[in-house]
Amino acid sequence: MANVTIGEVTQVIGAVVDIRFKPGELPDLMNAITIKSEDQ
Repeated sequence: MANVTIGEVTQVIGAVVDIRFKPGELPDLMNAITIKSEDQ
């Protein structure tokens, strides 16, 4: 299984999603993201 890096969505403008990650835990580029809302 691949490493999982958890971040927090900080802003969404159209198709652009800004995600904040902990320092030193930035995922590799071109990886897919999975977003879960608090009610899921």
